[in-house]
Amino acid sequence: MDTVTQTRLFKPSQFKRLEAKTFHRRRRVGRVLHLGGGVQSTTLACMAAEGELEIELALFADTGDEPFWVYQMIGQVRTLLAKRGIPLVMTMRRCGHRRWFIASPDAPRASMPLWVKTPGKTRPGRLLRQCTQELKIVPNERYLKTWLIERGLIRLPPGYTY
Repeated sequence: MDTVTQTRLFKPSQFKRLEAKTFHRRRRVGRVLHLGGGVQSTTLACMAAEGELEIELALFADTGDEPFWVYQMIGQVRTLLAKRGIPLVMTMRRCGHRRWFIASPDAPRASMPLWVKTPGKTRPGRLLRQCTQELKIVPNERYLKTWLIERGLIRLPPGYTY
C-alpha cells in the first residue's frame, strides 16, 4: 500500500504573513460560504459538514431558474450542514427573477446573456451581463448585512433601528 504525503501550499508562518499582508486593516468577523449549487461550492459545503472547514453560515441565492438537481443538492447539503449546526439560508432578489432589462443603444448592458451579431463580423458576441451581480451577489450581501447587525458587528447610524 502506497502512502501519499500531503504537502501544504503554505507553511503556517507564511500563511500568517500572507493573511496579515492581505487583511491588515480588516478583522475577521465570521466565515460564510456562498453556495452556488455547483461542484466546487457543494464540495466546500460537504467539507464543512464533515468538520474539515469552519464556516458559520451558508448562503444560497435562488434565481428561481435553477435546474431541479440543484435544488435536490441544496436540500441534501442543508441536511448535512444542519447536523453540524450550520444554517443554510436561501436568499432571493425581492423584485423577482424574471425582471430582465434589455439593453438600449445608449447603455450596451443586459441582465441576461444576450448574443448579438455585429455587422461586419462573422461570429456573434455576447453583451455584457450582470445577472450574477443582480440575482446572486446583491441578495447575499443584503442578508449578510442583516446577519452582521444581528450579531452586533455592524453599528447602524444614529436614528436608524433594525
